[in-house]
Amino acid sequence: MQWSSSFPAYTAATWDSNIANFNGTSGGTVTIGANINVNDINFGANAGAFTLDNSGSGQSITILGTGITNNSANTQTIINSGSNSRTEFFNSATAANATITNSGSSSFTEFGNSVTAANATITNSGANSSTLFLASASGGNATLINANPTVQIDISGLSTTGTTAGSIAGNGFLNLGSKNLTVGSNNTSTTFSGVIQDGGLAGGTGGSLTKVGTGTLILSGTNTYTGNTNIDGGVLQLDRSITSNTFVNPGGTLPGTGTIFGNLTNSGVVSPGDSSTGTLTINGSYTQNSNGTLQIEIGGLNTGVNSDLLQVNGAGGASLNGTLQLIRINNFVPALGDRVNIINDPNGHTGVFSTVDLVN
Repeated sequence: MQWSSSFPAYTAATWDSNIANFNGTSGGTVTIGANINVNDINFGANAGAFTLDNSGSGQSITILGTGITNNSANTQTIINSGSNSRTEFFNSATAANATITNSGSSSFTEFGNSVTAANATITNSGANSSTLFLASASGGNATLINANPTVQIDISGLSTTGTTAGSIAGNGFLNLGSKNLTVGSNNTSTTFSGVIQDGGLAGGTGGSLTKVGTGTLILSGTNTYTGNTNIDGGVLQLDRSITSNTFVNPGGTLPGTGTIFGNLTNSGVVSPGDSSTGTLTINGSYTQNSNGTLQIEIGGLNTGVNSDLLQVNGAGGASLNGTLQLIRINNFVPALGDRVNIINDPNGHTGVFSTVDLVN
């Protein structure tokens, strides 16, 4: 390997075909000037904060064994700064809790075989950069960030039914192919304003999304994936659109002011509007089961503006059951004879709410 002239000699790593040990106490930047193939990269308990700068055009760091081990208290960083540079994890390697940034044009991080991104933070910031999951690789509990509208996260090449991620954030593209991404296990709240879609490097249709954990995922882009959306935990806030049939399961909450072009089935909580009142639009049918709750804030007679509205446009209309929870805001007190339209379903509805709660 090569390192920059400013890198202190006493913190230099010892590299061979099996292992790279970073046990110095100072830390610094290592500028890598050649392709590196290594089984393990170890940061000892006394290692400072290191940055491995993969700076060569088309250059690779290939990790083939256990992967990254960080026993220090510092963040250890890999930057793919060269054009088309890459960091590859194969066999059973782990990215541990490393920070990996794809900052070079068309640079990428690739996870293959049965490796895991573990608790890493991976950012795509260079034009057309990407994070790729292939074979039976796992996103683990990783934080996946797109910081450029031309970049992508791609799981379409998996040989399994899908993978996981701790969270997703940013813009650009998330390519699902025919796979499912289960996201939210790190319980943080993030916004993804890019496009979640079918297709990708391996093609495929029917990609799906499952929200878990206790955090909030805000989707504010125009999403076109065609498989189901399952909200199993926490909050999935929809502020633009999704194409798929959507299921709010027990423990899940769906607020927002966007549009669902499929059907919506509610066994959790559906709450039109965001931090203020608004309209959530369903272009398919709406089915609320006995364990579902529809939360509506009422602060005036102008629904969708000072009171929430659920707009149901599908031919199947709305099928009602479960609980209607009316939340009075802005000290609104309806007068005798006032009418607040909380569901607009021009094709009609069946059933009634079994419980109506008024919350002041």
